[in-house]
Amino acid sequence: MSLLDTLKTPSEDEVLTATQKARMALLENMTKDGIPECNRDRRVMLELLNGADTTALAMKRMEQDSKQSEQDNAAAIMAAKIMAKTGGNNPFAGGAGNGEKVINTLPEGALPEPELVDGELDVGVSDLNYEDFMKKYD
Repeated sequence: MSLLDTLKTPSEDEVLTATQKARMALLENMTKDGIPECNRDRRVMLELLNGADTTALAMKRMEQDSKQSEQDNAAAIMAAKIMAKTGGNNPFAGGAGNGEKVINTLPEGALPEPELVDGELDVGVSDLNYEDFMKKYD
């Protein structure tokens, strides 16, 4: 067993924190006398900044995803409570005999039968143009 096997493996959060601290320390050291003049040092600085920004945005995204997950969980619990109160039945479907209200409907023949116009129920393309339409309904 080596020494590495006995060491504790850091968590992802600990690794992110350590790398961010290292980036910030390097950046602070590079800019202690102002922005570097050398193009090579400027490229290194831009890579440090880009890595820091990417990590910070990823951490914010993870935090937001965690909040969304909590909200989704709360919504699922609320839906489960509603279903439990209705006995697992659809709360929008009425049923007689179990204390639920039944939606009233009109009796048969309360409304006149519809009068269908020729072609109203046809399916397909129509060859009707403006002149024919105006002759038919004028």
